[in-house]
Amino acid sequence: MFLCYTTRMEHKHILINAFPMQDIFKERGIGRYTREVVRSVIRLYKENHDSIQNVDCTIILAKNKLNSEELGLDVQSVANLADVKVKSKSSTLHFFVLDREIPTDKHLTKDIYNHFYAQAVIRNHIKELNKTFKVYYFMPHHQMPMQTNTYRNIVMVHDIIPILFNRFSSFIGLSIIKKRQYMFYIDQLNRMDLIITNTEDTAKSLTNVLKFPPKTKSIFLGIPEHFSKVTRSIKDEFKFDSKYFIYYGGYDDNKNIEKIFELFSGFIVSTSEAQNINLLLVGGEKVKGRLLELAKRYRIESNVKLTKYLSDFELISAIKGSLGLFRLSLFEGFGLPELESMALGVPVISSNIPAVKEVTKEYAFLFDPKNPNKEELFRVMKACINGRIDAKLLKEASNYANGKTWKNNTVELINAICQV
Repeated sequence: MFLCYTTRMEHKHILINAFPMQDIFKERGIGRYTREVVRSVIRLYKENHDSIQNVDCTIILAKNKLNSEELGLDVQSVANLADVKVKSKSSTLHFFVLDREIPTDKHLTKDIYNHFYAQAVIRNHIKELNKTFKVYYFMPHHQMPMQTNTYRNIVMVHDIIPILFNRFSSFIGLSIIKKRQYMFYIDQLNRMDLIITNTEDTAKSLTNVLKFPPKTKSIFLGIPEHFSKVTRSIKDEFKFDSKYFIYYGGYDDNKNIEKIFELFSGFIVSTSEAQNINLLLVGGEKVKGRLLELAKRYRIESNVKLTKYLSDFELISAIKGSLGLFRLSLFEGFGLPELESMALGVPVISSNIPAVKEVTKEYAFLFDPKNPNKEELFRVMKACINGRIDAKLLKEASNYANGKTWKNNTVELINAICQV
C-alpha cells in the first residue's frame, strides 16, 4: 500500500490531460501510456480503491472519436462523456470534453491547438475548480504546455532521446526549428513541481540536462492484466504460417533498424535452420518504402514481413506467436516491448543499454547495440528456433513482468501526485 494518510486530509482534484491518446502520438508509446493510465484511473474509481479516497479527478479529452474499449466505459461517443460521473465513497471521476477535435496529422497544428485554444479553455476550467479544490495538473507527455494557475504541475517524461541522440529531424532546417521547440519544453520542466520518469536512467539524464531540476519520481510502465489470458495466435488473426522473430516499438533513428536488418541477414546466411524464418515488423507498413529498401540491400526481402499498427489484442497475439523479441535500440527511456514480451513468456533479445537493463533485470539476452557478439547472438536466436531457451528463465521472467501492472503503477502515480 502506497498511501500516506497525513497528506490526504484535504480534498484534492487531479486533472489528467489525456490528449496524447487522441493526437499525433496516439499510436506511439506515449499514446499507449496515456490510454492505460486513463483506463486504470477509471477502474480505480469503479472499484472504490483506497488510493482515490478524497481525491476527485477530471480526465480532459478533445472531441476526437474514441471507442468504448479505449476507456473501459460503455459510452456512445466522447461528447456523451461530459455527462458521465464515476463515483466512489468519497470522490468522483469527471470528464471534461473540449468542443473541438485535436489535430492528428502534424505536430505544428497540434501545438497551435494546445497553446492557444486548449490552453485557454483548460485554464478557465481550472479557475472554476480552484474555488473549491487544490488542483494538481498531470501531463502524460512533457511536450505539452503547463498551466500556471494550478496548485501543482506534474509531468511525465518518457525520455529525452532527441537531446541524447542530437537529432530532431532528418532535414537540417526542420531539425533546427524542432530543436528550438523541443528545448522550450525542456526549459519548462525546470518549473514543474514533480517530474515522473519511467526509469532511474531517464531521471539521471534529466538531472544532467536541467538547470534547476525539480523532484523526480521513477514509476515503471505496466502490463495490462488481460495480457496472459489471450489464447489465439497471430496465425488465426492474419493467416501467417511461418515462424518469426518480432520487432515493434517504432522506427526512429535511435531504434537502430538497419543494424537489426544487417544482423538478421547474417543469421539467415550462417544458420541452416533459419532459411525460412521471418522478421515481423509491427507497424512497418507506415515506413514501408524505407524498410523494403533495407530488406533488398541485405537480401532478405522474402524474410521480412510488415504489418499495420496492431490493436492491443493483435499485438498480444503477434508476440505470443513469435520465436522471440528482437530489438537493439541505441537509446530508450524504458523498454515496454521487452516487459510485455517477458510477461507473455517470450524470449527477449535486446540492447544492454541502461534503461533496458533496468527493466529486464537478469531475464533477457542483452547485447551491445553497436557491436554485438554475433556468435553469441546467433546462438541465442538458434536456441529460440529450436525451443531450447531455459523454460525456468522464461517462467521467472513472466512472473516478474506480470507483477508490473498498469493498475499498481497508476496507484503509485496517484499517490506521488497527491504527496507533492
